This record gives sequence, structure tokens and C-alpha cells, in this order.
Amino acid sequence: MIRCRFFPQVLGVLLLAFTNCAQEPVTADSPQIGASISIEEATKFGRGVEEIVANRDVESFSRLFDYDRLLQIAVAGIPLDPGVLEGIERGYAREMKARGGYGREIMAGLGETGSFKLLRARERDGQVRVLFRVLGETGGLNYYGYLLHKKPGGAIMIEDGYFYLAAEKLSVTMRRGILPGASVRGGVVGRLSGQNKKVLENIERSKEIRLAIQGGKFSYALKLYSELPEPLKREKTFLLARLKAAAETNEDEYLQAIYAIRTYLPNDPFVDIVSIGAFIIREDYADAFEAVERLDDNVGGDPYLNVLRGNIHFAMQDSDSAKLHWRKAIAEDPDLIEAYWSLVDCSLTESDYKQTTKLLRRLKDDFGTEFHDLRAVAEFQ
Repeated sequence: MIRCRFFPQVLGVLLLAFTNCAQEPVTADSPQIGASISIEEATKFGRGVEEIVANRDVESFSRLFDYDRLLQIAVAGIPLDPGVLEGIERGYAREMKARGGYGREIMAGLGETGSFKLLRARERDGQVRVLFRVLGETGGLNYYGYLLHKKPGGAIMIEDGYFYLAAEKLSVTMRRGILPGASVRGGVVGRLSGQNKKVLENIERSKEIRLAIQGGKFSYALKLYSELPEPLKREKTFLLARLKAAAETNEDEYLQAIYAIRTYLPNDPFVDIVSIGAFIIREDYADAFEAVERLDDNVGGDPYLNVLRGNIHFAMQDSDSAKLHWRKAIAEDPDLIEAYWSLVDCSLTESDYKQTTKLLRRLKDDFGTEFHDLRAVAEFQ
């Protein structure tokens, strides 16, 4: 598996992104937006979500979603007979009950040490949404945007989501899952056109590669990718699959996969997240900084990205600039434990053991970090 000390490890969530990724977002006519939601109301809602996730409360998190409305958005525009739609609704209800809603998946990705931080509430395209920075247990970076609506009784709920690493809405993910069954039960395949038809035609090939990856057959997954027709190799679903498999093989394969994504999907929002580590590996530091800047602009600002800027400077052996960025990150968000660990790495490199001790005490006192015998850790030798 490819590892880079300074890379925001996206691999922990990359498989989920591949599983949930369509070739392009499918256009759907959404239901009418209900009563307006103020930014203050949305911010309060976001803080509540933050607390629920911090407590790893799966049931409460799952209850934040309006599943009926989400399904309504997902099927909008698909020519379904009423009986087929009823069957889909029943199947979806059973699936959500069995899965425990979406909370279980989110908590599993976070593990015990991952974080789910509200960055802001904002209005975009006429709809209020809340944006969270998600750092998985292994350091995987992602951003989740949840689109909100207000029920007739005044309750605010999530009606859809947008995940930066997958670069698509949750309703689009659902739509792709619905299409194969709908085509069989309702005979709608002949009535599909454009992107809906394209998704359905490629579903089996995508599934075969996904299963190979889930089974740990990474070289076989790459072989399947290599056998695809050239146009399919350029589709996001298959490019993400290649990236996931390549990351588990060798550095050359991984870098080739990254640069293929940058070639064929240069403007896709998730590209910069997955590219930063590749740029650092190749010592393309200017490109790494540019990727961070674009990502910062895309999400509207995030203190964590100063941690990444500092990490890039550290890779360039510019410790002074690195420390300035890490300290700026801490000043903007005191809960960014990742900045403290970067400072620990730097103090060890500089043999400043007094500073190392000070930082470790801070981690213990402020974050509850437990330390065992550090003599067994290579960096502390």
C-alpha cells in the first residue's frame, strides 16, 4: 500500500467514493423546496449534528434524514410505473432499517479518533446547506455538504447530501442503484436516454471491478480496468477504481492513476483532494500548493488546510514556514490535533526534545491522548 506521511490519506474513504460514484451527476428534477431556513437555524442544526457524531450516536444521526424526500429526489425523472415505484419504496425502507440508516456507515469511517467538524452554513443555488470537514480514523480527508429542508411542523431535516471525494449527491448514488432494478421490473430501459442509460449500461463492469477491490484482488482489478474500452477508461467510476487498486500495489501505478484522473477530469471537485499526496511524492511542491489553494477556495476556507500547507513546507525542509502554518491552524481551530502531531514530527527532526515533551504533554492534557512506551516507536529512538 502506498503511504505518504504528508498525504491527507483519502484511501479510507476512497472505496466508498468509488462504490457511490457515477460517471457524471445525473440531472433530476427535485421536488419543490419548502419553508425557508435561516443561516442561524442551519448553523444551530449543524452544531447539533456535530455533537451527535462526537457521541457516535448512530440512531440519532440516522434520524436526521428525511428518507421519503431523499427517495423522491432520487427517482425524479425516471419513467416508473406506480407498481414499480411502490416496490422501490418498500425495498428502500427495508434496506434503511437493516442498515440502521446512514449513521452506521459514517461512524464506521470515523472510528474512535476521526472528527466531523462543522465549517459553516451557507446558501447555494437557492438552498441552505451545512458543510462539514471529515477526517477519518486513518486521516482520510473529505467534506460533506448536507442540503436541508424544513418540514411542515418546523423540523429541519437532511434531504440530500454532497460528498466532495465522490463529487456527487447522495440522491445520484441512489438513482444509480435504483436503475438496474427498475429496468428489470418496469421495463424502463427502452425509455431511458442520456446519462441514465449510460449508467445502466456500465453497471455490470463497474460491479465486477468493485468486487475485485473489495476482495483484495487489486492486481486483477487493474487488469480488468486495462481491458476496458478506451472511452470507459476515462469515466470517473473506472478512474476511481483504478486509483483505489493502484494505491494498494505500488507507487508507479498509484502516480499514473492520479495523473490519469487529472488528465481526464481536470475540473472535478475531488481531483485536488486526491492529487496533493501525489504531488508531494513527486516533489511537485508548486502544484501541491496550488491544489490546496483550489480546494480551500472550493470549500470556502478551512483551517485544516493550513496543516497541509505546513506539511508541504516541511517536505521542502522549510521548517520555519511549516511551523507558521501549523500554529496558524491551531489558532483558527484549537481542536486540530493533526497540527500538534506535525509539530511533534518537526521537533523530533530538529532534535528539540524539550519542545517534543511540551507538545506530548499538551496532547495528553488537552486531547486525552494516551502514551505507552515511546521507546518502541521508531521516531522516538
